[in-house]
Amino acid sequence: MYEQLKGLSTFEQVELLTKTLVSYPSYSGTEGETLKANVVQEIIYSFPYFQQSPEHVWSQSILEDLYQRKNVFALIRSNKKTKRTIILHAHIDTVHTSDYGAIQSIAHQPDALLRYFKQDHVPEELKKEAESGDWLFGRGSLDMQSGVAVHLANMLYFSENLDELEGNLLFIFNPDEEAEHVGIKAAVKELYRLYKTENFQFELAINNDFITPLYEGDQTKYIYTGTAGKVLPAFYIQGRESHVGEALTAIDPTVLSSEIVRRVAYNLDFMEEIDGEHVMPPSVLLQRDEKEAYNVQTPLSATLYLNYFIYEKSIQNVIYELKAVTQEVAEDMSAKMQKTYESYCRERNIAEKSIDWSIKVQTFQEFVKELEDRGVNTTEITTRVFASNGERDARQIAFRLIRELVAHDPGTTPRIIVFLATPYLPNHTIERDTPEGKRIIASIEKAANEISDATGEQFAMKRFFPFLADGNFLNFSGSETDLQMLRENFPAQEKLFPIPFDEMKEMQIPAINLGVYGKDGHRWTERVYKPYSFETLPLLIRSVIKHLFRETK
Repeated sequence: MYEQLKGLSTFEQVELLTKTLVSYPSYSGTEGETLKANVVQEIIYSFPYFQQSPEHVWSQSILEDLYQRKNVFALIRSNKKTKRTIILHAHIDTVHTSDYGAIQSIAHQPDALLRYFKQDHVPEELKKEAESGDWLFGRGSLDMQSGVAVHLANMLYFSENLDELEGNLLFIFNPDEEAEHVGIKAAVKELYRLYKTENFQFELAINNDFITPLYEGDQTKYIYTGTAGKVLPAFYIQGRESHVGEALTAIDPTVLSSEIVRRVAYNLDFMEEIDGEHVMPPSVLLQRDEKEAYNVQTPLSATLYLNYFIYEKSIQNVIYELKAVTQEVAEDMSAKMQKTYESYCRERNIAEKSIDWSIKVQTFQEFVKELEDRGVNTTEITTRVFASNGERDARQIAFRLIRELVAHDPGTTPRIIVFLATPYLPNHTIERDTPEGKRIIASIEKAANEISDATGEQFAMKRFFPFLADGNFLNFSGSETDLQMLRENFPAQEKLFPIPFDEMKEMQIPAINLGVYGKDGHRWTERVYKPYSFETLPLLIRSVIKHLFRETK
């Protein structure tokens, strides 16, 4: 690959690399991710620096991975013989191409897509952008094969200009960002090895996941000095079934589920207010009952989980507030169902049955404690569930585990169990009032001003990258209470979504995002804006690296 890249401008290098990478499908959860890792590794090996020092490129297999995926590492050592190191990382996987519909066959062909989007039947904005020649289309063009390409181009640049490098650069290309983040979580273990054995001082991690306009006509390029976190609050709702001929005696879990959704989903009261930040309220990702076939019995149980972004809020607060609103739902719906049943009987002169309308609301921790107080061995049940599990979806495994635990409730009490499910992404940002934070922010500001003066681009700095990214797993700044609440209310967390908390807490790597720029990530109209992403962004990243290494610690 080097033979094709040498002599090209940075813009031309990034464009060629992006097209090359887009042409290889690497959908999350497929063997294509392993192929893409091999392609990236071969490109790196072609660079003269790594021809001379092949030991500076290595891969890390993801343990017990179904698709035998791996992380690719490449190290450029400074001539200064220093331990100061900056990490540059990017993910190599993409979402699938089913959204391309009739043109799915060209989803990985940027030139063919460019011709397609120039046609008259295409929406005017897309047609205009295609005709401009400034946009590159294709699955992964924006999210984020162009980001991988930018890092590769900068890797080549610094490997050929070592005199400009006052510290080490460690590049990481990892799989599975779009799903379970197994790549970056494994990479943390390797970073910790280097931290201990090489005494590397990781001063900053630079991700270049995509950025996009935040409103119509927005031309600002955003620099994010942290990343929003995420929890996945889940609800297992055990009702009371009945024949539809006696439906008014049932406690319908789908009604309870719908009421939780009505009160929480898209409710701005659950949204954090942070000046200048792009924040979002909770939203529904799954809601269903657990009936597997038609019959005339009302549903017995239902499941629900929500996407819930966190910025400054603690896990403890999230669990407490969701339990509180669920308790309100249970009490209000119990009263409503009882009133409806009593009114029905009274108006029709029917003798009322003695019915208990109460609904218990518990966190997973409280539910497990209740069972264990009764002598139920929850550890044994968990082990058995995993031994016989045929599910591949981690959320459904958690629901199955709770279903098995609920079966050990002799009274089959109607209840709502509130818990956390896969995935959990820690929230963090660079603290600007600390000496280290001030040093990093000052370096970023100097670089942004330098590039702005040279190009006319306008930059703005924000605290939280709003789209979630692998940078979430490089730093954990939460409290011990948060960790305890997470572990106690996340069923089988160590099995379903292991997180290297100890390593993250010890290294505390500051993580920022300087992203490629474009539109419609995860859509069939996905496209990257070449003038900024292929030319300005590489210069910005180089400038941040140089300024940070110049700043004394």
